[in-house]
Amino acid sequence: MKRIAICTSEISYGDAVSNDVLGMFNVLKKQNYKVCIFAENIFISEDIVKSIDLISNFIKDSEDLVVYHLCSGWFKGLDILAKLDCIKIVKYHNITPPDYFYGFSKIHVETCKGGIEQLNIIDNLNIAMYLNDSRFNMIEMISRGPEASKCFIVPPFNNIERLKNLKPDFDILNKYNDEKVNILSVGRVVPNKGFAELIDAFALYNKYFNKESRLIIVGNIHSSLTVYNNYLNDKVRYMNLENS
Repeated sequence: MKRIAICTSEISYGDAVSNDVLGMFNVLKKQNYKVCIFAENIFISEDIVKSIDLISNFIKDSEDLVVYHLCSGWFKGLDILAKLDCIKIVKYHNITPPDYFYGFSKIHVETCKGGIEQLNIIDNLNIAMYLNDSRFNMIEMISRGPEASKCFIVPPFNNIERLKNLKPDFDILNKYNDEKVNILSVGRVVPNKGFAELIDAFALYNKYFNKESRLIIVGNIHSSLTVYNNYLNDKVRYMNLENS
C-alpha cells in the first residue's frame, strides 16, 4: 500500500492551513491509505502528527507520495523535500507579501520573504503536481515557472459544518443584545487582513450614520505583532471609539 506523508511547517487547532492538512488526512485515511502528518512545530495532541525529522522513516519507496503545504518560508521542510525519492505534490495556500509587515514584525517580514523565495525555486524539485487553493493562487504559481498542465484548483478543507453545529454562548449573546447595531469581524488580527481600514470605515459609519453601533473584533493576536496591536489600539483611542 502506498504511503502518503502530509507536510506542513506548523499545525494547530483552528488554523486554516492546519484545517486543510487535517481534512486531507481524514479523506485519505478513509480511502485506506497509510497516511501520516509531519510538521516542525506541533500544537495539537493527536498522535497522527510526527516530527518532520522522522519522515525518512515513513517514506521508503519511490512510489510513496509527499504532499508539501506551501504557505510561508520553511527551508528545513524544503531541504527535506529535495532529498526524498518519491512522488512530490505541492499544495499552495498563498504567500502574504512582506510589505504588510514592515514596521510591525521583522519575523513576519522574513517568513514571507522566505516563502516567496521558495515559490521561485520549488519547481526545481521535480514536483509532479501543484494543487492551489484558488484560481488566483494557481495563476501566481504558473507565473513562477511550473507548467500549467501540472496545476489544479483544489479548495481547502474547512470546519464550517462543525462550526454550524456548535452551541451558542448565550451569556455573550445577551451581553451584546441591546439597541446597538453590532458589526462583527472574525479572524487573525494581522496587517494584511485590513483591520486599520476596518476601524477607519467603522469610525465614519459611527460618526455620520449610526452612533448606536458597535465594532467587535474577534481573533488571535500573535505575540510578535504587539507593535501592530498597539497601533490599532492607538487608532481606536485617537478616533474616540473606546466605547463603540
